Amino acid sequence: MIVVILSALSIIGLNRSVDMLLQTFTGKDLDVYFDMMEGKWYQKWTKPFITCVYCMASVWGTIFYFTWSFLYGGGVLGWIPSIFAIAGTVHVLLSFEND
Repeated sequence: MIVVILSALSIIGLNRSVDMLLQTFTGKDLDVYFDMMEGKWYQKWTKPFITCVYCMASVWGTIFYFTWSFLYGGGVLGWIPSIFAIAGTVHVLLSFEND
């Protein structure tokens, strides 16, 4: 359970940090840069790594899950449910932000 919460917080923090850095140094946010990549081959590859917090749960959640799994023992059986739990936790945490 703690892995899911820490992973969700890390994903949100990573996305917000990159967005804030872009806003500070260029004056444009992450959405503007994603729109500028329209039609480029790397647009679809950046989405699960940095632009979409829900998509980031699949890539970064997998990395976090297997890192914790190797450190503290665990199996592959909980990997897919963990990804869905991380995406759901991200959604819940972001719902508090919009209020």
